[in-house]
Amino acid sequence: MNIGVIIPAAGRGTRMKSNINKQYIKLLNKPVITHTLDLFYNDERIKDIVLVIKDTEVSYCQKNILEKYNFNNVHIVAGGKTRKESVFAGLMAFSPAIDYVIIHDGARPLLNMKIRSSVILFCIPLPGPGRRFPVIIP
Repeated sequence: MNIGVIIPAAGRGTRMKSNINKQYIKLLNKPVITHTLDLFYNDERIKDIVLVIKDTEVSYCQKNILEKYNFNNVHIVAGGKTRKESVFAGLMAFSPAIDYVIIHDGARPLLNMKIRSSVILFCIPLPGPGRRFPVIIP
């Protein structure tokens, strides 16, 4: 069982009324997106993480987020015009080896760890007949 995570972070955050996108605003001296990545990065059950960002921010994010905070093996994908297009771009970036995908918004770093663990456990196959459904964490 291989679990992948898509982190859509291509939004503008216009309600924040900030001159930078909300995922790059500092929270406890680190950009919000780094806290979101931390939710999944060191979990051995997560096999792949795809970070979907604005196409104009790919090099910025690579240098100032992934490299600076040592998020090796996180893939960056340019997002689309809508969240739906961005999530689809993230899905297309996974190898066929990924069995389940968790989608978690890049500007939501305060996920309760019990909920996160429950979602991951839901992906683990149980013995006997049954069917699993896609899980999206808003």
